[in-house]
Amino acid sequence: MTVYYYQNVNGRLFILEKILIVALHLFARDGYETVYVSRIAGELDMTKGALYRHNKRKRDIFDCIVQRMEQQMELSCILVSICAC
Repeated sequence: MTVYYYQNVNGRLFILEKILIVALHLFARDGYETVYVSRIAGELDMTKGALYRHNKRKRDIFDCIVQRMEQQMELSCILVSICAC
């Protein structure tokens, strides 16, 4: 799987973006209920403990993905309204 991500100075954003992209791919392909945190961690070559430092629960990861999608939709709506003028 190819992972595209952003990076900031301290690397935190890099790791969070990578977690979200990999989790989204797994949730979309296999379903939220069947994907365990250990599987997300395995895809990222990290331990569950390292993953838990960034997100406390699988639901937190999912909620963050939804929040990002909502932000992208809002931005798209703004851009459409600007271009329609």
